[in-house]
Amino acid sequence: MTTATNASRADLRTSPAIQQPDTISQHMVRVPPEEIAERAYELFMARGGAHGQDVDDWLLAESELLRARLMRQPKAPDRTPA
Repeated sequence: MTTATNASRADLRTSPAIQQPDTISQHMVRVPPEEIAERAYELFMARGGAHGQDVDDWLLAESELLRARLMRQPKAPDRTPA
C-alpha cells in the first residue's frame, strides 16, 4: 500500500469537525476552578457541612456558574444562509 492511499483512508476516517474547528467553539464558556470551589464550599456549608457529597457540590456549582455565564454571553451569529 502506498503513502497516498494511506493518507486518503486517514482523511476518510477523520471527521470534518476535527479537521476544521467550528466557530461556535470559540464561544465556549469557561469557569475558573477557584470560582467553582468557592461555590461548592457555599453549597457544602448550606447543607450544614455534612461530608460525603463533595463531587455533587462541585458538579452543581460548576453547572450553576456555567449556566449563569451562558445567560450573559452574547448569542453566536445565525449560520443559516441568507
